[in-house]
Amino acid sequence: MKQIYEATNMIEAQILKDYLANSHIDVIIRGEFLQGALGELPVNTYPTLWVLDDKEETNAIAAINAFQASNENSHWICPNCQELVDAPFTQCWNCQQDKPGQLD
Repeated sequence: MKQIYEATNMIEAQILKDYLANSHIDVIIRGEFLQGALGELPVNTYPTLWVLDDKEETNAIAAINAFQASNENSHWICPNCQELVDAPFTQCWNCQQDKPGQLD
């Protein structure tokens, strides 16, 4: 078992764990309950992702890098009101215009 990633919070760790599971890479999260002790313990309190099969380390790191790259600059601009909208949303929060190219 090898550590492959240190997340900034539990939400990020869980999103990446689910993403890797969809790629058939088994990982566990360690340290998920330590953030409550932040400031009290002199240790790393960030959740970490660990691959269960050491042979999957390279694939898991590559998958995480691809996931992060695909979400880095994927904001879109609403064609109706020119508002900047975060990538996961398929509808503008300001005017409810659908994302261009969005299939129903």
